Amino acid sequence: MPDDVQLAPVASAPVRSDAALNGAQLDGVQRLIADQRKAAEALLSEVCALEERLKGEAKAAEAAQAFAAANEKAKAAVTLELQAKELAAATSESQRALATERKNVQTRIADLQQQLSVIEARAKECAAEETVAERKAAEAKERVVACQAASVAAQKEAKAAEEHAEALKKELPESAQKLVGISEVQTLAARISEQASALSR
Repeated sequence: MPDDVQLAPVASAPVRSDAALNGAQLDGVQRLIADQRKAAEALLSEVCALEERLKGEAKAAEAAQAFAAANEKAKAAVTLELQAKELAAATSESQRALATERKNVQTRIADLQQQLSVIEARAKECAAEETVAERKAAEAKERVVACQAASVAAQKEAKAAEEHAEALKKELPESAQKLVGISEVQTLAARISEQASALSR
């Protein structure tokens, strides 16, 4: 019996040793798994952080590109605004110049219309005066014709009076041929003849 009692621990000792060994190995494996899990979780955390950083950098790059595009668009808008202002200023200046020219032309037209009215009034006056002048010219021509006829008649009468006076003078004595009256008749006849000649010119 004592041998059995003594042998029993000897027989059970290896079993406990194996269990302890298995427990130690299991603890080692669990620690290894835990360490690997921690390492994997740390690596995953780094990967997530890297992914987030890459996403942020991509967003930042997109934002930088959008800013550059917006900046270029703003510069182009400023250039277009300056061009539009220059065009508006040029157009406004052209409009003012055209308005001034139009006013000057309208003033010139008004002056010309006033001058035309004066000229038309003068033309009417000239037409009326021309009619009067034509009538007076016709009357003057008629008067010339009448004067010419009177001149011819006066010349004939003066010639006849001169011949009659000469005939009477020849009949008088020589002392009476130098009477003043005969000389005045001759002078009057000469004056009548001169006036008739002047009227007939």
